[in-house]
Parts: sequence; C-alpha cells; structure tokens
Amino acid sequence: MKTPLKKVVLETALTAYENGLMAGTSGNFSAIDREAGVMVITPSSIPYRELQEDVMSVIDLEGLLISGMKPSSEWQMHIEIYRTSQQTGAIAHTHSPFATAFAVLNEVIPTVLIEMALLGGAIPVAPFAMPGSIELGVP
Repeated sequence: MKTPLKKVVLETALTAYENGLMAGTSGNFSAIDREAGVMVITPSSIPYRELQEDVMSVIDLEGLLISGMKPSSEWQMHIEIYRTSQQTGAIAHTHSPFATAFAVLNEVIPTVLIEMALLGGAIPVAPFAMPGSIELGVP
C-alpha cells in the first residue's frame, strides 16, 4: 500500500535513533490515517539502520497486515491510544535513557521547558503493563 505516512514514520524513527533515544530495535513509531482506516508502524525486530519505506508495516485498525513486514509487537498499544484519543495522529515510543530513569523511579517528568508547557506539561509515568499488551495503551 502506498501512503505518505510510511516516509514520515521512517524519517521520524531514524532521527530518533540517530539522536540516541533508543538502541537496537527497541521503541516503535506510528502514524494513523483515520480516513483510510490504517496505521503505519515500524516493523518488528528490524534494526533502525536497515529500515526502508517498503518494509514499514501498514495495518488496519484490527491489526491485520495490509503491506510491509510484521508490525512492532506494540501495535495493540498504538491502536488503543488512537481509539481512545481521537486528537492523536502519531506516536513515538522511545526508550530514551532519561525517560527510562524516571520510569524506573516511578517519577513524573516535571515541566522544565516552555515547550513542555505548550505540549501539555508534566509527563506522568504509566502503570506497568506487559509488553505487547493492549493494556499499555489504556489510560
């Protein structure tokens, strides 16, 4: 399936990787086309440096693969967030060292920059849920 979202998700994932927000194949990125009823998400277990547009996963909102490689194991979390948050158009799930440290300590990331205030303020820590589960996307 041809969609401009493949390029956007790919470029975002590569930029995040190059900036050290995750290592190896951890993290995942997606964007939704609500009109077409599809989501583009990074594929499972492919190193970021090997990603190309044609391997980006395009799935419907039930998780059925339309094109590309097998989607990230976190696809259910992404779809649940899109279902419960209609204003969300894209998701960047990184494993940045600093955010991970806050999560391990179960601490809210405080608002320390004006940009954070403009984007909604402090970032709460989500309760633990099993990786790959729909519960990761439940508010």
